[in-house]
Amino acid sequence: MTHSIECLLIKGDKLKKLLEEFHMSFTFAVFTAFPSKVDHFEILEVPEIYDNEDYWSENYVPTIPQAEFEIGFFDSTDIIFTGDKQVLNGFQKKANFISFTNYIETSI
Repeated sequence: MTHSIECLLIKGDKLKKLLEEFHMSFTFAVFTAFPSKVDHFEILEVPEIYDNEDYWSENYVPTIPQAEFEIGFFDSTDIIFTGDKQVLNGFQKKANFISFTNYIETSI
């Protein structure tokens, strides 16, 4: 089975509308969030999650330096947030996320 890498740039408000209108499932996908000041035409890399063992590293950082955070979706069962520690701490407090280390140590 082959896979392709596709890139779609969409503003947060448009994504929110899509998620409200449609029931979506994301498999092997990466959402990358950028500050509004980033020129999207200067983005030269696209993060890849399929067969990317680095994504399972506790020290993984987004492949695009301007990214504030990434949300990685693995086969619709695992979701990993990575990026700016301050942003991730805010997510963890709001959504009661467990740490990456605790997640890896949790038996399935």
